[in-house]
Amino acid sequence: MPTIHTLAGVLPVLGSTLGQIFQPLYQAMAWMLAAFYSLVPNYAAAITLLTVVVMAVSAPLTIRVTRSGLAMQRLQPELKKVQQKYKGDRLRLNEATLALYREHGVSPLGGFLPLVLQIPVLVVLYGVIRGLTHTVDHGRIAAPLYIGHSVQLAKSLRAHPGQMHALGINLASSLLNAHGAWAAYLPYAALVLIAIGLQYAQTRQVNRRTPPGSSPAQVQSLQRYLPVVYAVIYLRFPAGLNIYFVVSAVCRIAIQELALRPRSLRLPLPPRPRLARDGEP
Repeated sequence: MPTIHTLAGVLPVLGSTLGQIFQPLYQAMAWMLAAFYSLVPNYAAAITLLTVVVMAVSAPLTIRVTRSGLAMQRLQPELKKVQQKYKGDRLRLNEATLALYREHGVSPLGGFLPLVLQIPVLVVLYGVIRGLTHTVDHGRIAAPLYIGHSVQLAKSLRAHPGQMHALGINLASSLLNAHGAWAAYLPYAALVLIAIGLQYAQTRQVNRRTPPGSSPAQVQSLQRYLPVVYAVIYLRFPAGLNIYFVVSAVCRIAIQELALRPRSLRLPLPPRPRLARDGEP
């Protein structure tokens, strides 16, 4: 939990620093947002379309990681046997465990790969939102970064300096930074609750296909509390990033459903019992 909380605090600093180092990435993502905004002049819709493109590109990896993670959980009984067999020999235990992973084509770190790959996208998108809502003269004049001054997105941003209004909220602000009456906080809170609920839905979707008792206790605890830890990030990030979380979670649920279909699932199966021949017991 401290690691995720630290990430939520460090990410704004990373977004500012990496804005100078990875300027082409910021410009590319901002250009995509501007292109989608020209098709559908709505900030939330443009972020949604951008998220769908990102998830479509990463779909093959998501499918592979989902299948590998489920195979890893179904492999737990065999891992327990190996651990019992080489209980006093750590070297042979590590060799046998790695051999078992290679035999079944699974990776113990595969489940964390989507989380790791999300970080660069979040850093860039965070920096893009801050750059697009950049202002000068104490916030009175909009000066959007990373896009041309003549595109439709830039014109809309100049009309409302420092703001990206959609869904009744400012997507450049967060729940903790919202201002106004208590009713003004409700859309931000609803977006956070939807994101948390979708995190639980993803976990439940995989666990339904997992045999009881095959998932380690540490993994179950992590799955149970990780959405709550994510809530710290949702509360601190701009609402535009929360839209990314919501849409990406919906896409990931759809992709996982495709990956978990029995006909498409390529997982190691137990060997078929051989019938005894004449004279054999």
